[in-house]
Order: sequence, then structure tokens, then C-alpha cells
Amino acid sequence: MDFGLLPLDLIVIIEYNERFNGGVAQSAEQSAHIRYVVGSSPSAAIFFIMKILYTLFLESIKKNHLIQDHDTIILGFSGGKDSVTLFYLLEKLKNDIDFHFIAAYFNHKIRTDSNEEEEWIKNFCNARGIELVIGTKN
Repeated sequence: MDFGLLPLDLIVIIEYNERFNGGVAQSAEQSAHIRYVVGSSPSAAIFFIMKILYTLFLESIKKNHLIQDHDTIILGFSGGKDSVTLFYLLEKLKNDIDFHFIAAYFNHKIRTDSNEEEEWIKNFCNARGIELVIGTKN
């Protein structure tokens, strides 16, 4: 079975919400906890939810002409669960629509782990070949 959504060395842990309160998108958003774990394999529930979410995402993008061939899409990327989910949806969308995808991250230098987070984001984008623009201010 080819899901083609996530590399096998990335585990996206979704605490399965059987009730689907508010629909699949809300369920995935509320319950997705994303962590990079080398050598891990995502569970079937993850692929199931992401496949449904991507189908709805693609349908909405095409129906409303939100992204066209040759557009440039800049994602405000924090590395949190919402932006990582949207990152994966946009990365997958590049297979269906020819657009330029850029991730943008701003390091406010407020938290003690902000430099580690920035490094994680750099590695995440580099591993996927997605352009990253970083801003910073103390």
C-alpha cells in the first residue's frame, strides 16, 4: 500500500480520536503530536487521517482555485503541530500543482530552546528540499 505522504523515518503520532468531533481536520489538528524519530514507522491511523485530510485539502484548493500553477506559497512555519501538518499537505500538493513552496520562520529569541528549534526547522526543511527563509530579532 503506497500512501506517499510521509517518509518512513518520520513518525507522526496521532492520538486517534474515534469520535471525530468537529470533523477530520479538527480531529487531526487537535490530536496531532509531531516528533522526528529516526527509524520509526507511522501507524495506519496516521496515514488514514492524513489521506482523508489531504483529499479534502486538495478538493478545496482546486474547487476554489486557491493555488494555481506557478504561484509562490510562503508558509509561516513555527515547527508546531499545525504548521508541520500544513507543511506536509503543501509538500504533497506539489505533486498535483506546480507551485513554488517556501517556509518562513522567525526566531524571536524569547525561549531558551529557540536556537535548538531553529536548527530543527533548518534540518527539517533541508531534508525535504524546501526553501527556508529565517528572520530573527532579540
